[in-house]
Amino acid sequence: MSLTPSLPHPMLFYGICFLLGIASHLAFTPIYFLILLFVILLWKKQLFKGCLFMLLGFIYGSFSVTLPTISEEGVQGKGIFYPQKVSYAQTSFGSSWRVEGILKKFETEDTTWKNIPCLCYVPPKKKRLESAHAWKVEGRLIPKGGHRYALKPSQVTLDLSNKSLAEWRFQKKDQIRKQLVKLFKDPSVHAFLLSAITAEMDHHLLALHFNKIGLVHLLGVSGFQFSMLFFVLYKVLRLFLSYRCALYLLLTFFAYYTVILGYTPPVGRAFMMIALSITASLYSLQTSQLNRLGVALMAQLLISPYAIFHLGFQFSFLCTLGLICIYPGCKSALDKVLIKRSFIEVRNLSLLDKIGYRALCLGKELLSLNISVSLIAFPLMLYHFHKVPLLGVLYNLFLPPMISAAYVFLLPALFLSYFSHLLALPFVKVTEALTKLTLFLAENPPQLFDVQWRISEFSAVYAVIYLSCLTALFYKRSRLFHEFF
Repeated sequence: MSLTPSLPHPMLFYGICFLLGIASHLAFTPIYFLILLFVILLWKKQLFKGCLFMLLGFIYGSFSVTLPTISEEGVQGKGIFYPQKVSYAQTSFGSSWRVEGILKKFETEDTTWKNIPCLCYVPPKKKRLESAHAWKVEGRLIPKGGHRYALKPSQVTLDLSNKSLAEWRFQKKDQIRKQLVKLFKDPSVHAFLLSAITAEMDHHLLALHFNKIGLVHLLGVSGFQFSMLFFVLYKVLRLFLSYRCALYLLLTFFAYYTVILGYTPPVGRAFMMIALSITASLYSLQTSQLNRLGVALMAQLLISPYAIFHLGFQFSFLCTLGLICIYPGCKSALDKVLIKRSFIEVRNLSLLDKIGYRALCLGKELLSLNISVSLIAFPLMLYHFHKVPLLGVLYNLFLPPMISAAYVFLLPALFLSYFSHLLALPFVKVTEALTKLTLFLAENPPQLFDVQWRISEFSAVYAVIYLSCLTALFYKRSRLFHEFF
């Protein structure tokens, strides 16, 4: 098959090369050459453009961020801390205020670092410093492993010249938290629903239960929640508004919602992809999922080069790539087992047969999605955690649909509760029942299947080779291959 002279899906190609350049500056390893070789093999005759964007990524990373080299005791210094997110953390060691942000500048006796993401913990007995402005801090910067850092300030003053949205963001999330507490009396229920809407997890034990079965990703906000939110709101808005007005309103809403949540890698990717999809629909533009993924990748790296160390960044982008490239192949394989019937054939079936056929089709879709994500997520979990909870594969078949149903009922419950608790009550009861069932299954897994595959060490080289070969294999077998070459 002959190659076309044009560059297919250019934004994904540029995004990957730009990523390799930034990664080479922050944490160089020869593994990047394997990835670059894989990318060049897919995008043949694009070696110059690939190296150019890799160089641009290296230069941008060099000027925008520095990687501190600190001993375990940490280092004393002073700088400017820009708060981005305020939350109330409850752990086994007690509770505290957790402030996430960027250390824009940190000066020590020997050197100066810039744009370092770090955490700042404030004991609850101490008065929390408002986060509407940046902080001038003096304190100790301590490494926490995995390119994570904590700031222990000894002296803090407000920098009124630099404003921050962290305080406003905290107040908005707190309003939602208080409303959920009013509607749902069970602490586990409102904590779970709060995490699905605001990505705030107040219940430490609940997070441990979901982590045990390998489904902790269901406690945050990502493309799954954005898709459900878009589906529900679009259906409602189309009852009253035209197609274009509904899309414009949704684009504005998702931008506002993203500002409230904060631009974390999973949220940023979800917003960029849905915003690009809406924009393409509004202006009749042709776009592809791979190009949208590439734009989201570039945007995330430009906003925060340090995101490459974020687990949410790695899982979010790679699992999305897996869904785009691997899902068609999985679905085609399962289509051979369950042959798709024509509309006339389905119409002639009895009611019971129709229900059974629809259930099998839904199960096939869920199984295809589950296999696609699992094939990508397994090597990442082995590399980072050295274990894979096998029960998560089974739970992934039915917990996401249950959570989707709870999410669909939660949205009208929240909206109507601001006007009339009586009108919201039916939706509250259904949401509560579905959420309690979900939490019961997550907190009480069957012991017979509660098995974890553990491995002492899993090299990053193995993960890169596996992911590269797997993606190329399924991509070649999918219909996207013909679009690519």
